Amino acid sequence: MTSPKSLALSLTLAISLILASTALVAAQEGSTAPETAGPTSTLPGNDREIRTVYVPFRDLEEAFEQAGRGIFLPYDEFLDLWRRAIAPRLPVVEPADEPPVDWTIARASLSGRVTGKSVTLEGVWDIRVLKRGWVSVPLDFGPLAVEELAFVGESRGAVIGQTPAGRRIVVRDPGPLQLKVRLLAPVTEKPGLRSFSLKAPGAAVNRLDLEIAGHGQHVEVSPRLAMETTETNAAPPEDASPSPITRVVAYLGAGNDVHVTWRPEVEEVAAEEPLLVASTETAVSAVNAGAGIRCPSR
Repeated sequence: MTSPKSLALSLTLAISLILASTALVAAQEGSTAPETAGPTSTLPGNDREIRTVYVPFRDLEEAFEQAGRGIFLPYDEFLDLWRRAIAPRLPVVEPADEPPVDWTIARASLSGRVTGKSVTLEGVWDIRVLKRGWVSVPLDFGPLAVEELAFVGESRGAVIGQTPAGRRIVVRDPGPLQLKVRLLAPVTEKPGLRSFSLKAPGAAVNRLDLEIAGHGQHVEVSPRLAMETTETNAAPPEDASPSPITRVVAYLGAGNDVHVTWRPEVEEVAAEEPLLVASTETAVSAVNAGAGIRCPSR
């Protein structure tokens, strides 16, 4: 015959199992995470999952309060609990935020004047280094001769050098740079036409400001985005009169080979009466007693 003490213990164990199973099922139904727990089974005709739960039914305090004690848990459930426990402690690793390009030239301006058989151009390039670490910025001046290259303001340890691939700026870490350039271009002369060529920097904005001696110059810059031509007088030196000049301001595309040509405008001459120049010669011969006489006449 079952004693009251055994019956009470059996009821306590049954209630504990029911409460544990109900709590597990409720947690499963309310959770949105994918199921990663241990072995489960399903009753025929019933979608509710059955889990095996190990619960000590006697001496709970002695089983759990002593060091080195624990409970039985399927290994998959242990891994799931372990991941959940350490996830908040793991450092958040942000993806590498690398710039799409190592460097860029925001603006480049060149200004100069045609003097004799050459053109002298001066300007400043605004360079922005974006990448961390060492960066190499190529400098391509095309057919132009380089007279001066220097940094304006803080150079941040950047250096300018010549490599087998051409001139380059070598600098470390992001930051702005300003480069001052002085370039020289030879002028090509043909009958009634003069020209020179240059390499436009790979900048977002390229501006060319050029002065050519004399008014009435027909100037062509190709290729270009926009151009404006004006006639003015240059500031005269001491004890001299102002000299007329033609000023050209052109905006160029990035990295293009640019050709600049100019020639004097063709002047129209006032209409006048045509002048006719003619020359004639007449020969007359008279025959008298066998003698011939030739008398040229004009």
